[in-house]
Amino acid sequence: MNGHGLPFILAAPQCPPDRWWKPNEGRVFPQMLDYPNGNGTLRLILDGGPLQTKGHPFFTAIGPNGRACVTCHQPADG
Repeated sequence: MNGHGLPFILAAPQCPPDRWWKPNEGRVFPQMLDYPNGNGTLRLILDGGPLQTKGHPFFTAIGPNGRACVTCHQPADG
């Protein structure tokens, strides 16, 4: 409590998300994801809610080179 009888609410700074998504990583893509950039913040919103990337074709390595769409098309790039 502070001197006014109100509780202190401390918020820990949110760790920025890892910018690089690897093929077959299996992360959950949250409903809302922020990436700081030179212009401020890029906010990605999935209107269908969080997305499990494991097994999703965009995030799955296809072919002999081990690449997936996400290899070149990173969410942080917008």
